[in-house]
Amino acid sequence: MPKSRHPKRKHKNKPLSLLFNPSKELKQIDAMIEAGDLPEAVQKLKELALRLPNHVEVFEIMFMLAVELKDKEALLQAAIRLAELQSHVPARHFNLFGAYMQNMMPALALKTGRYFLSRWPDDWELGQDIKKEVAQLAELLQKEALKLQLPEDGWLEPMVLHEKVQVALSQNRYEETRRLASQLIAIVPHFPSPYNNRSLASWILGDAEAAMADARRVLEIDSGNVHALSNLTRFLRLSNRLPEAREIAERLKTATSPSLDVWTKKAEALSYLFDDAGVLQVVEQADKAGALFGEQADPFLLHLAGVAAAHLGEEKRARKFWKEAANTAPSFERAQANLDDLDKPPGERDGAWPFEVNDWLSSRLFEEFVNTVGRSVDSKSMKNLKGAAQRYIDKYPHVMALVPVLLERGDPVGREFALRLAQMVETPEAVAMIKDFLHSPYGPDKLRQSALQFLQENKIIENGAQLSFWSRGRQTEIMAMNWQVDEVTYEKPPAEAIAVAARGFEAMQRGKWDRAQEFFSKALDMAPNSVSIRFNLAIAEANQGNITKAMADMKALAERHPKYAFVHCQLALHALANDCIEEARERLKTVSAFEHFHFDELATFCQSQVIFFIIGDPNLEAAKRWLQMWEQFYPDDPKLEIVRPVVGDSLLARAGAKALISWLRE
Repeated sequence: MPKSRHPKRKHKNKPLSLLFNPSKELKQIDAMIEAGDLPEAVQKLKELALRLPNHVEVFEIMFMLAVELKDKEALLQAAIRLAELQSHVPARHFNLFGAYMQNMMPALALKTGRYFLSRWPDDWELGQDIKKEVAQLAELLQKEALKLQLPEDGWLEPMVLHEKVQVALSQNRYEETRRLASQLIAIVPHFPSPYNNRSLASWILGDAEAAMADARRVLEIDSGNVHALSNLTRFLRLSNRLPEAREIAERLKTATSPSLDVWTKKAEALSYLFDDAGVLQVVEQADKAGALFGEQADPFLLHLAGVAAAHLGEEKRARKFWKEAANTAPSFERAQANLDDLDKPPGERDGAWPFEVNDWLSSRLFEEFVNTVGRSVDSKSMKNLKGAAQRYIDKYPHVMALVPVLLERGDPVGREFALRLAQMVETPEAVAMIKDFLHSPYGPDKLRQSALQFLQENKIIENGAQLSFWSRGRQTEIMAMNWQVDEVTYEKPPAEAIAVAARGFEAMQRGKWDRAQEFFSKALDMAPNSVSIRFNLAIAEANQGNITKAMADMKALAERHPKYAFVHCQLALHALANDCIEEARERLKTVSAFEHFHFDELATFCQSQVIFFIIGDPNLEAAKRWLQMWEQFYPDDPKLEIVRPVVGDSLLARAGAKALISWLRE
């Protein structure tokens, strides 16, 4: 194979920034190159190429970076366009010949090589490299043409057309792919490849029925065609026809093919079915065949192996596969993205994902969703937004079936899309999917907390409900909480009553319970309907030994004022002190369902929960969570210094917790 020849550049020692067009985009790309972020630079160049298709420098830089990164697709894209833009330059066609060879497109390489030799017969330096390979290619392709039963006098053109289809597909020119594939089918209707390629293009363009029809046509020609079996498995799975997809996948597992990507196509289809064990079996087969590592290594297969290993709990093995994929093709960002995700703390990970959202949902369907819902967002009407989402689902019902799939194994964009779609539709089916996601270990904690918030705001889950929740990579029990916390008090007694009650609080702090009772009694005379003054009067009485009367008064107060948090918390602590665990639990459950708290109310509630989980229903982790919540929203609460020492699993800690409420024991 000839080596790629770069166009000669003057000022070889000058930095790249001096050689580039000084446009804003190219300067940004230059900065990426200087920073060593070559894969990102290539991606930006591909985007820029769409806007500047006639800009030679864009494709020159892309070509050079593709050589550096061994990015075959970018190399081919740049080489094709440079040969079109500068058709008079021999080196452009020489490099195109090499790019076709590297991308295993021998027919296009042969045609390009013959063109070069006929146009520049005297270019001895470049021509010598090509001449020998052209002769070898012609001999090999002629033999292949006989096997494929191609016309003896025109065997090259169908082969060239076949590879043009592959190029168009790889460069996302899907309408062109279908057009070229149809031309090829008209010439060689028994040839499976154009049907396979046309089916992929049809699927991406949103024509699912045409895609599946082409895949089935291939299986009529060749019942064991690996590409058709793999594609059809995917199409059926994503069309919510899971039993049929599994049936085709079983045929795929036993199918054989001399094609180099046979292992990748098998692993790809099985990945759509979440058949992790099946994927690793295929990987082992590829390894035995010598096709997993080395020159034949496919970064996508290695990536899928990493995903399967990760979901089977083999993180060390997954990391090895992803590192190998990233080393094999540095521009293959999916493997590196999964490695980066694995390095995050458990609660921040998205989890291993095999595909991106456009692999699960065709580009056309995803774009239609964005455009449809985007117009409704602009209207600033939630009703319009939900209506647009529902119309989209009515038109494409199979998309809703992908929601739980994306919530489990989607990439970050796909998982976010699935959750927002379910929230917008808000049907019973969608709500059930959100609930399942809430209780699952999938995705980062933050996104599942977002699901919980949605369910609470829509009264689907009430405050205080006990939930199974994965936090920081471990399953735990949490209480649903969606509270408003502020300085708004339960009531506002008259100013004169507040002034007298303030003296009662001062007496409380000094332990003068008789004086406190006296002041609260006077304040109550001034404000006989004040629940807070009556509550504190009962506290003063209880601390003087009148516990039975005080608790009876509190129970009556709780019946008349069921939303007064302080009284329920005090009754819960009284129940704990007297070993009435279930009564305490019910009291605290009542408070947990409240939607609004004053800061002092929530502090008292947290304190009660801490003590409950130390001595009532021992759960040190739960006690710590309540203490952390308390510290977070009221860090200066003096009661924290009293309660912190009892948060432990030692006998001393439990004894300390009991001591805090011993005065309530009857």
